[in-house]
Amino acid sequence: MKFRTFIATFTLFLIIFFASLFFISTFIFNNQMTIIKERGINEHYFISFSFGKDLVAIVNWTYVNIVDTFS
Repeated sequence: MKFRTFIATFTLFLIIFFASLFFISTFIFNNQMTIIKERGINEHYFISFSFGKDLVAIVNWTYVNIVDTFS
């Protein structure tokens, strides 16, 4: 009877232990995914803003050169 009690207790312990690990891992994973998504959004904003500034500078430079050529 003692061996059967040990197996039941050990099984219950393992189930609770691995369930706790699963829930903690899920929480940490979701937290890290939120951080990574926000970092990606910030990098996307930075790249698109820089690209827009460069495009405006090229258009203005081209416009100035065209006006100077025909003046």
